Amino acid sequence: DYPNMSFVIRKFVTASPTNYESKMLWVKSNTNSLHVKGDIVASETSDRRLKDNIKPIENALGKIDKIGGYEFDWNKLSKNEGHDVGVIAQEIEEVLPELVGTRGDGYKGVKYEKLTSLLIEAIKDQQIQIDELKSKLEKGIRFMPRFITIFENGFKRSTKGGR
Repeated sequence: DYPNMSFVIRKFVTASPTNYESKMLWVKSNTNSLHVKGDIVASETSDRRLKDNIKPIENALGKIDKIGGYEFDWNKLSKNEGHDVGVIAQEIEEVLPELVGTRGDGYKGVKYEKLTSLLIEAIKDQQIQIDELKSKLEKGIRFMPRFITIFENGFKRSTKGGR
């Protein structure tokens, strides 16, 4: 253990004090956070051949309704600072517990990249609803001239009989 030290990768790994200006990658030991100067390129294995029991996420829109996206300020209990945006781990845990883990310090973390699959299914569910509403609207528009004629004829009859 190297308290108050950071491990840096340049061409080799070194332990150094907190001068990060020339570093490419470092881990802050006081926050256990990984910092990278530049882009992080990563991919997760997702090959169909490696998966069993594949099925769409059920009730995706209902699950989305139970979670929120928030703006917030990190408080003093956090190792993070400043204003940020994100979700609440406990809300995610209620709808998709496999996206939430409890860290060694007892705080919960979210696998944000896994939220994409929920969003994809929710968009598909929403598109079905949109298509159904469009179909109903188109049917209503087709019958509108007939309803107008019926209304006008009924109105003409009622005004003739009412005089």
